[in-house]
Amino acid sequence: MTRRIASYVGLILLSTDAAVAELRVIYDNGQTHALPAHKAAIQQTPTMPSLPSGYDFSRLFPVHTPTLQPGRAVAAHSAEQFKALRRLPGPLFLIGSDTLSLRWLVARREHLIASKAIGFLVEADSLADYQRVLDIAGQELVIVPSSAERLAEVLGLQYYPVLLTRDGLQP
Repeated sequence: MTRRIASYVGLILLSTDAAVAELRVIYDNGQTHALPAHKAAIQQTPTMPSLPSGYDFSRLFPVHTPTLQPGRAVAAHSAEQFKALRRLPGPLFLIGSDTLSLRWLVARREHLIASKAIGFLVEADSLADYQRVLDIAGQELVIVPSSAERLAEVLGLQYYPVLLTRDGLQP
């Protein structure tokens, strides 16, 4: 019995030597970088670039997307739509400054933040409209005033608000 225990202990000791063996470099092409530098960069909290002070943002308005109107978006159904959606860099959402869009934003805000979606304000008459949307969005969501005419054309969209993901449209 003692001999059996001793052999188990011996096996355990032999196996732990392999587990704590030093790192052996198999290949080094000379273009490697120390991991701590990358780790520090990954752990940094990203910051939004600062906007130029004194810029007149009211010049960005009005923003209009003539082919889109407030309403309930229809889920993607054509092969072309799915193909185009697969090329998205990440989740995008389209909203206006109208009441329907603002209610939609309030209802989906946490989901949009969690999915790191980027928003396009596709319909707004003034900087005040944009500010009203930003007040609801908070600091966690990025919303850019921009026409989505080309995007609407490619995806066959007619209505906003809508969330666009690689998996389809979510009204």
